[in-house]
Amino acid sequence: FPAEELKRLHEKLYAAKLPGKPALPVAARNKVPVRYTTTKPADDWMKPGFVDRGWKQGAAGLGTHGTENANVKTVWNTPQVWIRTSFDYDPGKGKLLLKLNDQKQAKGDATPVSAASLDPEGTWKAPQSGTFYLLVRDLYGVSLGGFERQYRVRITNRVPDFRVFAYPGELERKHGTTLHPGGHTHVALYVDRQHGFDKPVHIHAVDLPEGLTADDVIIPKHQSAAVLSIQTDRSLTPDILNLNLQATSEDQQLIREVQPLTVTDAGNFTQVNTLAAGIAEPAPVVLTIAPPQQPLTVGGKLELVAKLESGQSSISSPIELKWHTAMVDAKQKSVPLFKPTKSITPTQTKSKLTATLSDKLQPGEYLLWLSATTKVEFSPAADQKQKKAKPVPVSIMTNVITLNVEPKQNPKKPKQK
Repeated sequence: FPAEELKRLHEKLYAAKLPGKPALPVAARNKVPVRYTTTKPADDWMKPGFVDRGWKQGAAGLGTHGTENANVKTVWNTPQVWIRTSFDYDPGKGKLLLKLNDQKQAKGDATPVSAASLDPEGTWKAPQSGTFYLLVRDLYGVSLGGFERQYRVRITNRVPDFRVFAYPGELERKHGTTLHPGGHTHVALYVDRQHGFDKPVHIHAVDLPEGLTADDVIIPKHQSAAVLSIQTDRSLTPDILNLNLQATSEDQQLIREVQPLTVTDAGNFTQVNTLAAGIAEPAPVVLTIAPPQQPLTVGGKLELVAKLESGQSSISSPIELKWHTAMVDAKQKSVPLFKPTKSITPTQTKSKLTATLSDKLQPGEYLLWLSATTKVEFSPAADQKQKKAKPVPVSIMTNVITLNVEPKQNPKKPKQK
């Protein structure tokens, strides 16, 4: 573009002011009284008749001193806040627009955006065939300048896609992914299916460090959450290892790196650069399940063999089992396993586990694993005095297996003469 023409276009985009007049005074230049609370209120807190006499009083805006481009008149330094004020609005005189000042968020009434989003995404659908011009601007109505006020706009057609996130499993949620030599450790997975993507997703561990093994996981199309089981060799010593996971679509057309997350003390998920795992003490009890040897059919019987290893510890109570799967019917509603084996005796190194599949089950592939609880007595070290050890409760996770359930076979009717 010629420089003068480009200047003229920019002037139209940034110089124009939004028509209308303020429904509320601008807090940056006026003292706007508000009531606020940092404790979650009732669901109807935003309605005109809500009683907010117990709320704190202050002036907008709220925030912490030193926040860039913020005009703080009331200090707010907690994770959440609810703010109320009142004003007169006549719908007959125009449309009410919203203007926010938040470094993490700038949203209008057209596209809702997460309050924590630094990279918001919006959609627009053409009402008919033709040529359209799309104008994107901030809600401040002016260009504030500076590197931190630059915008990146990408306009694309919607195509089916997915993202996969990995984070510590249930037992390691508070301490990070922990590997126990000889045992199984779960990494939780979540598939974010985008723009109509409804295919299975294959998860594969790439270049695992020596001493670690992990079976590939296929997350069925009806499922968003799953786990990857990592088995650690008993010879490994304490260390910190990085795990790399890759996700591919069923047809291998889409290949995505699995994005690692960590869980904060407050229970929030935060993205990190690497999925790190620490090797800790050996697993006191290891429970491994083998896939069924016989074909599975809808409404049929499921039989597994469980192998039990206790190493140097002594199991002092029955092993209580809990089965984990995400089986669904034809309407994608969850269906249970019937009469699953609920416990095994600690004296048997191999046990047969059984359950019955629902006759409403939709044929297909399903992931299955077991969690277990028991009590063990640890053997004292050689240099310690021999005394009776006190039983300690432990939690166990098995490996993850894939079940392939086929349709129920209808018996052939004898031919009538």
